[in-house]
Amino acid sequence: PDLSDARVTIGVAMSPQGVKTSRFGPESFKTLNRPILAFSGTKDTELGHDGKEAPPEDRLEGFKLWPAGGKVLLWLENADHFSFADNPKSGLFPSAGREDAMRIVKEMTRLFLDWKLKGLEEAKTAFTAKHIDELLGKVVTRVTWNER
Repeated sequence: PDLSDARVTIGVAMSPQGVKTSRFGPESFKTLNRPILAFSGTKDTELGHDGKEAPPEDRLEGFKLWPAGGKVLLWLENADHFSFADNPKSGLFPSAGREDAMRIVKEMTRLFLDWKLKGLEEAKTAFTAKHIDELLGKVVTRVTWNER
């Protein structure tokens, strides 16, 4: 029921949960009171503890329940759940969109943290949808900016 944590100043969420699986309900997100940058995509399905699969759009619906203020969800066209896995074992879970997604995730996360944690004006200026367009690739061909 309470997802807040006083130790946390800022958050970055890969594939944030929605509400159609058994993990979270509509009230679960109301305590998210920090700036958060989130990433998900049009092929990022969600599997609940109950074994039921929710469509990627459920993550967008969950984001709409986050309290307003300092929250951005970047919705990557053609990115699946494993597009956001950047580790040596990620090859076990192939994803055509990984290279494009990781380029966008790394750059936008760096800018978000430099802006929100370090107060760097140039990072704030560069943290835009226009900048994302420069990072697009062959698989991730569009990013939709969602803000609360």
